[in-house]
Amino acid sequence: MKNKDVNILAVDTSTYMLSISLYKNGSTYCISKKSSDHSEELTTSLDTMLKKSNLCLDDINLLGVNRGPGSFTGLRIGLSFIRLLAKFLKVKIIATTSFSMLVYEFVKKYKIKENCKIITLFPSVKNEFYFCKFEFKNNKIQKMLKYGYIRQQEINLEEADYFVVPKFFDTNYKNYNNLVSLNFSSKQIIELFLDEDKTLYEIVSYKELFPLYVRHTYY
Repeated sequence: MKNKDVNILAVDTSTYMLSISLYKNGSTYCISKKSSDHSEELTTSLDTMLKKSNLCLDDINLLGVNRGPGSFTGLRIGLSFIRLLAKFLKVKIIATTSFSMLVYEFVKKYKIKENCKIITLFPSVKNEFYFCKFEFKNNKIQKMLKYGYIRQQEINLEEADYFVVPKFFDTNYKNYNNLVSLNFSSKQIIELFLDEDKTLYEIVSYKELFPLYVRHTYY
């Protein structure tokens, strides 16, 4: 299946923002909004998105989802929704992470060329964050060096060349030159797939889709 022939529905429920995107014929439609009830809003937003794009549910031949880290309840709702659709439609799923979406958006937006280390930070609770350290080398995101859980006071801004956070991220480090805040939505799931950056996603069946819960630091 060529990218131009695919209709992709992607969902992100990792935060209090609900984001749902649909790709059709080279165009991406996106709805991102604050939501107090992702399970209810997902169904309503899906209906709106299908009408806007003049598609039926059966026209969707690929799904996408952010599997975390993020809100425990939010991830459970989003992944259950995508699993159900994938089983019903008999289609595969683009599975990516909050870390991959952020680093992809950063490299693309700022046209990064030089070799560097990039750390993505994603809010958890209070002053604690999920983090992931990437290596960018030879004009490509190479791999995750480590990921885990960190307190705000433990963040060392000298450990990487750039720190990337979602725009809703609230921290005292915003005045530092190497900290960048970016938009964060389900649209990035579609874009990183279309760019075929296979280090940032995998294609799975509904039986192989699981959330990324981070409790320790992994190397």
